[in-house]
Amino acid sequence: DCDWKPFLERGDIIVWRREHADLPGMWEYKMYGSFDDVTADEFLSVQLDMSEFRLSWDKSTAQCNVLDKDPDTGNVVYYWEVNWPRFFSNRDYCCYREHSVDPVTGTMLVSSRSTEHTKCPSKRKVWRVQDYKSVMTIRPHTTSDKPGLEFSITGFENPGVQLPEAIITWVAIRGMPEFMMNLREACIKLRRDQKLQSVKVVTSSHVKEEEASKQSYQDTLQSGMKQTPIYA
Repeated sequence: DCDWKPFLERGDIIVWRREHADLPGMWEYKMYGSFDDVTADEFLSVQLDMSEFRLSWDKSTAQCNVLDKDPDTGNVVYYWEVNWPRFFSNRDYCCYREHSVDPVTGTMLVSSRSTEHTKCPSKRKVWRVQDYKSVMTIRPHTTSDKPGLEFSITGFENPGVQLPEAIITWVAIRGMPEFMMNLREACIKLRRDQKLQSVKVVTSSHVKEEEASKQSYQDTLQSGMKQTPIYA
């Protein structure tokens, strides 16, 4: 689409933007990236995560949690509050999110859009974003459990007020390439921690087996000493 203009580039990530057709001064964004050191499964798992782990790597998020979940599809309604610079109110969102995986191509789709929910009332001193939507596709280079993927995101949000261009740019940089680079590092850290935990479990198992073997040997030895007459 010729309306999309290059906006910024960071490492393996490129971002374009175009002015919204019906909202002058508002921008839609499109981002493309390719990572060769994380798997599509890891990428999707970390992207969907709303646990405390999210707060450990995503410093732009003040809080996030799942409010409601469809047990059959896994689709959720979630709450998300985003930190903003000093002198600005934080922004928050109430969104419906669905995701799917194409069994033939392995392509993954994650889409979110603003919604309303009884567990998600507006807060004082936090600005509720009423018009938000994003669509992400994730495509593994080979298979989803092997490192290598490419992704694209198209998104738009109406902040409800006109913002200075410098703030718009700051939000776009933090919300897109910076977020994705941090997500990439989180995937690598999670894999490293899981491997470390696996090593600890295996090591602990070996130690317990060795201790049990030693104890069995000692018990057998003591039993033999008790039953065998000693002649002097």
